[in-house]
Amino acid sequence: MNLDREERPKYLKDCLGMDHLKKDLRAFIKTGNPPNILFVGPPGLGKNTFAYAFSTEYLGREITLDTEDGDHDYMEINCSLLTGVDTVRELISDFLKTKGQTIRDGVRLKKILFLNEFEKMSDVAKAGLKVEIEQRANNVVVFFATNYESAIKELALGSRLATYRFKKPKDSELKKWFIEKANKHGVQFKSEDIVDDIVKKYKGDMRAMLIDCLEALRGYDNKIIDKDDLVKVYEDDTRNYAVQVFNSDNPKQKWISLWKEEFFDNKRFLEDYMELVGGKYSRVFAKIDSRLRRGCSDLIQMGALFDIIGETK
Repeated sequence: MNLDREERPKYLKDCLGMDHLKKDLRAFIKTGNPPNILFVGPPGLGKNTFAYAFSTEYLGREITLDTEDGDHDYMEINCSLLTGVDTVRELISDFLKTKGQTIRDGVRLKKILFLNEFEKMSDVAKAGLKVEIEQRANNVVVFFATNYESAIKELALGSRLATYRFKKPKDSELKKWFIEKANKHGVQFKSEDIVDDIVKKYKGDMRAMLIDCLEALRGYDNKIIDKDDLVKVYEDDTRNYAVQVFNSDNPKQKWISLWKEEFFDNKRFLEDYMELVGGKYSRVFAKIDSRLRRGCSDLIQMGALFDIIGETK
């Protein structure tokens, strides 16, 4: 399992920073009637993490993502891949048309829908989504996560959302957090200056610090990490792998050889690779992304992707 799944906090108390948000989310859980919520801020600051931790506490159990069908009461949608109206019709509508299965104190709880990178969803899809949300208001709590608040204003939902703006934690907090995660996975550094460099490089993107950096560093067999090691890690990010696969005469085999050697995060690879391939196969990419997020086999799902799109570039 990749570090983004291993280290994702299950509870609000384990999330870094945003104490005012934790307080409000706990209050929403206590009332039993949470509003739709907007998270605004750069990638990697914990928007998905907070929604997941809230859902765990609200539903009173761990979210089930490691099955083909996913969780009956919780769904994550990556809007950078699922941009069109078919997303609303085929995935979101089907998810919302059934009642939640979780009952607490005799009350049936709402389902939770997390829409990541919402600004990338098409205007037609946003319009269809607005209708779905209004019709299913008693059945769902929607988390909108976006880099730009204007994406919600276009949907005319801004006044009906509880809005929270995410900011980068202090460098000292990020440094302490990263060292703790690194030590947990057997990674140590020759000097703390190396960690300072990592914090500066990733500009508060905690997800990238885990997936792009620590994921690679923990493959060094407990070696004391020096600056030369760090330079190599910076060079070997998923964008670099995507370019190598795209330029290969046999993309599927090139991906297999790279992934078995480096074991990078394929959800991030998909986003990079789709930009190179173009929008023609966006629905295929979206389905593969959804299956990976549910814990399906990387090898099987990515193999299927390359089989479907063939050698087309």
